[in-house]
Amino acid sequence: MKVLWFSNCELGNNVSKGSGSWLFAMCRIICNSVELINATLSNVDQVVYNKYDTFSEVLIPKFKLKDGIPEEKNTKVIQEVIETINPDIIHIWGIEGFWGLLYAKGFIKGRVILEIQGLMGPCYESFWGGINPKMFALRSRCLREFLYSGSRLYKNRKVFMERSKQSEYVLSTCRAVSTQSRWVRNQIKFVIGEGCKVYNTLRPIRQEFWDAEQWKSHDNSYKIFTSLSYYMPFKGLHILIKALSLLKHNHNNVVLEIAGIEKKDLIWYRQFPYIKYLIKLAKKLDVYNNISFVGRLNASEIVKHLRESDVFVNPSFVESYSATTAEAMAVGIPIVAAYAGAMPDFSANQAVALYYSPMDYVDCAAKITVMMENSTIRNELILNSKNEIKNICGSDRVREAQLGIYYDMMKEE
Repeated sequence: MKVLWFSNCELGNNVSKGSGSWLFAMCRIICNSVELINATLSNVDQVVYNKYDTFSEVLIPKFKLKDGIPEEKNTKVIQEVIETINPDIIHIWGIEGFWGLLYAKGFIKGRVILEIQGLMGPCYESFWGGINPKMFALRSRCLREFLYSGSRLYKNRKVFMERSKQSEYVLSTCRAVSTQSRWVRNQIKFVIGEGCKVYNTLRPIRQEFWDAEQWKSHDNSYKIFTSLSYYMPFKGLHILIKALSLLKHNHNNVVLEIAGIEKKDLIWYRQFPYIKYLIKLAKKLDVYNNISFVGRLNASEIVKHLRESDVFVNPSFVESYSATTAEAMAVGIPIVAAYAGAMPDFSANQAVALYYSPMDYVDCAAKITVMMENSTIRNELILNSKNEIKNICGSDRVREAQLGIYYDMMKEE
């Protein structure tokens, strides 16, 4: 079976950081069972074909877009790639890019399945994360906004709205979609067209997290670990900083480690609006010195920080799956998460984390305190977490689910 991926990751560079990094794990799991070709955009002048030991890769130039898709001559280049490879199945990872739009407009044909990696509509609706937009504008004006229009949050929110409409159009035309959570399936239920087949798949996690030495409790430590993949309010980091200010009342040595924010972006002339807002908030609440910005981390570095921390917190208002939470489960660290998006799905069979309402920073602080101080509750949740993660992210289970989807699609004419 020959499977062509259109993805947002260049797998052949062996760099696995940030959003979409779990695709590296999926490649490893299924590449010996199918003939896998990954196609992605890259800084190349023409199409480049690379062959690796267990999979192939096609690098496609980053074409300029018109009405959301490449110009006709460049669209033909992509069609020629498909004709050359002649895949049995085309798997489009993500519905918000132009790959899905090319399919919806009839430029990509064959057995096509669209993978829902994220949904722009809920991100748009939760964009401000409870922050008053006018107050945000007053407190977050920065040089970057004037120099780079793409960093303006109002513009970004508008882009979310436009991509949401595009995604709904793509979903209304597709014949098969793949989803990783009940929450996503509920979100698309009223958008997909009649006759669209909805598959339930599983997401893998990177091998470094399976191989990691398990988390152990620490004495005289009060360290929280979190990560930020987008510099935007719907990720909820401001809620966690407010919770941090409450925790400091009883534990002056509390530390919040934040992965994903580079130290260079803390410099005043490089700050993004949301980062500037967070810095001002932290200084106002007198917790700036309790925060450590550790930058973008690879898998091994994340494991190290998780093992050295006391609790992992995901404060996001919207998650279509949350790979970071799944990775934290594999390491065995206590988890506190916002009751938002797909994150409660991790506890569908048994409780694996403590949850709080996304806006409720007081309850967030309280749940963190429980995880820090109540070993009975903490140990029970950790044990559940270790068992559950094997069921939902174990390599054999993931391979079986993914190949099952492909074999089912092969039945389609």
